[in-house]
Amino acid sequence: FFKSVHDTVPGGIVQYSMVPPHEVLYYDRRIMELIGYEDREEFAKVAKEGLLQFVHNEDYDYVVKLTKKVMENGGKEEFVNRIRKKDESISWLGGTISLGFDLQGEEVLQIYYIDITRQKEEEILLEQQYNEEIAYRDTWGKGISSYLSMMYERLKLMHTLLAEDGSIYVHLDWRM
Repeated sequence: FFKSVHDTVPGGIVQYSMVPPHEVLYYDRRIMELIGYEDREEFAKVAKEGLLQFVHNEDYDYVVKLTKKVMENGGKEEFVNRIRKKDESISWLGGTISLGFDLQGEEVLQIYYIDITRQKEEEILLEQQYNEEIAYRDTWGKGISSYLSMMYERLKLMHTLLAEDGSIYVHLDWRM
């Protein structure tokens, strides 16, 4: 019954031992597929070294810190991080880390996750499009008012970043 219910949920579960060396006690097929493995035996060999090996280098410290925080203080923490797949491509995971209990009643670290790769890629694309729109608005395509609006935004940003005793010089002449 548990397996049939679990198969209908869009995310997955990973459980780690609370006792060093914190081995992986349970993982579902979704994490295997997400990382790029189809053969359970092949994945089991790799998983013995822990699943942190698949965390993207830039997210590794964040994930370790979050995991330690939950292990030491309990509670539940949300996360969003990248993982490196078997073929070296990147996927995004989102979810929660919390303390729980396994079927024998032993305390375990539980990770509930969902693949958010599509959402993150769309978010990154929208951010890039927005940044390009701002960066290239100074082409005067909409006349002088668009140019002045663009300059205003940039000057306001410079002003907020400026030290209290700093200065901004603006050259308003056609001669350089």
